[in-house]
Amino acid sequence: MFQTNYLPISTEHPEWGNVAVLPWDTDIFGFPVGDYKVGDALAVAANRDAFHAALQKWAETNRVELVSASVPVADPLWCSLLQDNGFRFVDCTLEVIHKHVQTVHVPATRNPLRVATPQDQEQVEQLAENAFRYGRYHADTRFPRALADLRYRRWLRNAFASMGPQSIVYVAGPPEHIRGFIHLNFNGTDSYMTIAAVENSLQGSVVGFDLIAETVNKIKALGIRRNFSKISAGNLGIVNIALSFDCRFGPPQAVFHWHAPHAPHLLPRDAAYQSPAPVV
Repeated sequence: MFQTNYLPISTEHPEWGNVAVLPWDTDIFGFPVGDYKVGDALAVAANRDAFHAALQKWAETNRVELVSASVPVADPLWCSLLQDNGFRFVDCTLEVIHKHVQTVHVPATRNPLRVATPQDQEQVEQLAENAFRYGRYHADTRFPRALADLRYRRWLRNAFASMGPQSIVYVAGPPEHIRGFIHLNFNGTDSYMTIAAVENSLQGSVVGFDLIAETVNKIKALGIRRNFSKISAGNLGIVNIALSFDCRFGPPQAVFHWHAPHAPHLLPRDAAYQSPAPVV
């Protein structure tokens, strides 16, 4: 199990916040990436140059090429401070909260779910590697798309490795044609949806709605009372499905990335302007 060890970005100024290398992502990508937990905004604002120097020194020492940070959208000071210190906005996330699993009405569906088997794993991994357009690594124009896709494949590989009473992967479709999947972790009467997707050709179809509806039926039968997840606010398809099941949303979080001056594994700064990504 990977452990994330956060330490002060500056031992002389612990009020500036903490940083850590993210071991899971680092293992997947083959180079270190980090995360910054913000501290006292006014303290950082009063020492912006020194803070930026401390961040760059930490990144150089740990060979980190990218550092992420998340702050509430409703915190304009931190949103501005991060951008003043070289962070770029890449995503906005929402916590999805469903507190009425046992009483919500679930309409009839046409795509039943079943528990995944080891024989399904390779097909589900391939689906995961090709199905996603959202998420902070996909939204970062300097991050290699192949590595962002690989992260989701490895996510499902880990999900299959952890399957048991507290961790279940469900799939939609017969073994010869899996149309979608969803992974959940369980803790008492709570569940947490970690990841879900349908194949590219079926995105926007009833399969996505059925995937969530059938999941609600499954966790209802298991006695789950509350379900939680985190999604990209840009993924309006899943936002609309969540609303149809009477879900509520937590405060949105703005996600930023900082790129180290020396980042040989990232794409050049102007690469996105030379070959613009299609608007979807």
